Amino acid sequence: MEQAAPGQVGVRGQAQLERVTDDLAANGLVDFSLRRAARAAGTTHKVLLYYFDGAEDLLAQVVAQLRERRIASGPQAADAARPGPGKRCS
Repeated sequence: MEQAAPGQVGVRGQAQLERVTDDLAANGLVDFSLRRAARAAGTTHKVLLYYFDGAEDLLAQVVAQLRERRIASGPQAADAARPGPGKRCS
């Protein structure tokens, strides 16, 4: 099995990245570690080190993923927060 180029984690790495991103979105950055990320991804820290160049690389990719999610959900989130007809802002 060949290691992916930096920034390209492959299908398995992408699935793990998604799980770690979900964990960070739910639990925040407090106490973030490679071992916590591995638990969230359902793997070991050594496997994460195969796909990512350390905790800093993983965290950078997770933050980028969170940013993409936020940008993608921006219009829908803004529409949901906007008061409709007959609703008042508090």
